[in-house]
Amino acid sequence: MKGPSIDSGRRCAICGRTSGPLERHHIVFRSQGGENGPTITLCGHGNGLQDSSGRFFHHGLAHTHRLHLWWDGREWSYLETDEPMKLERALKLDGWKPIPWSGGEKEIEYSDDMPWLHTITKPEVHYVWEPPF
Repeated sequence: MKGPSIDSGRRCAICGRTSGPLERHHIVFRSQGGENGPTITLCGHGNGLQDSSGRFFHHGLAHTHRLHLWWDGREWSYLETDEPMKLERALKLDGWKPIPWSGGEKEIEYSDDMPWLHTITKPEVHYVWEPPF
């Protein structure tokens, strides 16, 4: 999958979490040829799914095929699913959201109870997010 790496600094690019473990995740698994491909900062480590309060770790969701990432040629979007599935199946589902990352262009304020953005504003351009299909 082509697209730039997602550099969200020292926070999870999906939920904005800054405390706890953070890891760089290869968007295409290294075992599937993604060694030199784009990466994303996600909360959690290894395949751990939840913290002690029951909140999901996005790194664990990605490794268990429950967090899906898609580059539409302009921006990244993601979908969380209740059950593991391949990307091809996830692309047919509703609920895709833009990844609220700064991309080095504009800082986005995060909070733990942040309602998910349905638009992303970047300098001189305003994108309204649409599903990737």
